[in-house]
Amino acid sequence: MNDTTDNATLEKTTPLLDMPTFLEAQRHERYRAFVVHGSPTQGKTAFARKLVELLGGAYVDVLETVAGSRELSERVDTLSPNFLKEIALERAKQGANLVMLDEFDFLLPIWGSEQSRLFEIVRKLSVTETQAVVGFVMQTTPVLESLTLQNSAGQSRILRLDEIRGLK
Repeated sequence: MNDTTDNATLEKTTPLLDMPTFLEAQRHERYRAFVVHGSPTQGKTAFARKLVELLGGAYVDVLETVAGSRELSERVDTLSPNFLKEIALERAKQGANLVMLDEFDFLLPIWGSEQSRLFEIVRKLSVTETQAVVGFVMQTTPVLESLTLQNSAGQSRILRLDEIRGLK
């Protein structure tokens, strides 16, 4: 995109992703996880909550979950990316068809080089007992922007919030 391209032109040339259609397609995939990312204060949390409200499922505020548990708070420095996987699988087994994991960015500095494990979980997360789809909501990072992760139809599973059609 050159400097003379304005937003109106961009909107006409870049189709916005329809989330309900995307999620329905993901239910039939072997690997069902995806990432929604954006800049701070862009509305990622509001989007995730609205998505769960409209389509059903579970919204998990990981920071609140950890802060609300003395046992988790005391061992926060030992929580690995598998912790997120465990939460997602538990909620799926409880009947959630959509699980949105949010507010876990505070764990990224703790994980350091182990952050790559998070993206491997996203790449290969499969909830075989149900058709649950798992969304990871996070701030945009250079590593995240460099990832290529697609479903069988060639759609990216790394979704920028500003490329998603608004929910009504």
